[in-house]
Amino acid sequence: MPRPSPALRTALEAVHLGALGLWCGMTIAIGAVAATIFPAMRRLDPSLPDYAGFPDAHWSIGAGSIMNPLFHMLDWASLALAGIALLTLALGAAFGMIRLATAGGTLRTLALLCAVIALGYSVFSLRPAMDADLSAYHSAARAGDHATALVHKDAFDHAHPRASLLIAMTLSFAGFAFIAGAVNAIHRPEPTTPDS
Repeated sequence: MPRPSPALRTALEAVHLGALGLWCGMTIAIGAVAATIFPAMRRLDPSLPDYAGFPDAHWSIGAGSIMNPLFHMLDWASLALAGIALLTLALGAAFGMIRLATAGGTLRTLALLCAVIALGYSVFSLRPAMDADLSAYHSAARAGDHATALVHKDAFDHAHPRASLLIAMTLSFAGFAFIAGAVNAIHRPEPTTPDS
């Protein structure tokens, strides 16, 4: 296989690091918004007309209604960016730009795979169940069915720490992959053929 041109190497590295950086940046930004919205809504303690029949505090309903669409946006954007990061890593390895057999190459690959696994479990397993409970909670609260609302709220609250942990794990692994990729880009090895 002919050696890749410097321009191709630079382009692949830029797209790979850009995808990882944007993935991490969006995760941090959405987390910062959530850390602002929920305490602010709690301090305001609003009374929502649509939930007038629900006697408990409405602030979590209001904050959740704002943040849930943003978390969905983060989920699907993260899946797309993770796919781009995986594809560019695979192409880099195929062209001999990234040596996966080295310690650094193995660690960055494992970190990216762990980030993708955590993201996939969150998006396709945990989040659908949480969304169902959140929707049922809001519907019951809107209808004034206090007992049913609390059942679904408790189920959602029980799953929330796992969701937060998965986000933190995804960010940590993706961040490690980004740093490892940046180090590789700065200290570029000479490209090799994949079987060399």
